[in-house]
Amino acid sequence: MLPVLFIVSNSPEFLRTYPQGGEQVAHSWKNFILFELSILVYMLGWEFLWRGYMLFGLKPKLGYYSVLIQMIPFFILHKGKPDLELFASIFAGLILGIQALRANSFIYCWLLHFVIMFTIDSISILKQLNYL
Repeated sequence: MLPVLFIVSNSPEFLRTYPQGGEQVAHSWKNFILFELSILVYMLGWEFLWRGYMLFGLKPKLGYYSVLIQMIPFFILHKGKPDLELFASIFAGLILGIQALRANSFIYCWLLHFVIMFTIDSISILKQLNYL
């Protein structure tokens, strides 16, 4: 994922969107750390809702079709993000759903989603500051 994130972070659309915390996050390490910690907590709720509650709640009746169902609102909630991210969320939702079912937990999805967000924010800041 790292090479993909590095490549897509060059697009003007990504540079306008990330870091999500804006200039305050880009120019202050303290704000960056606080923002990323808040994203960590936010992603816990996000992944619990889609991969925990919805996916595992639907699994007894729908089996693996629950992966498709939980992917739909996950995709919709990426509206407003760069187009590449929006459409990649379809595949990410499917992959994360399958991962959650295989692991019988949403925790790995939470950690992976956070690491991706942290990485794209970090790369974007480093590029804005001309370190990359």
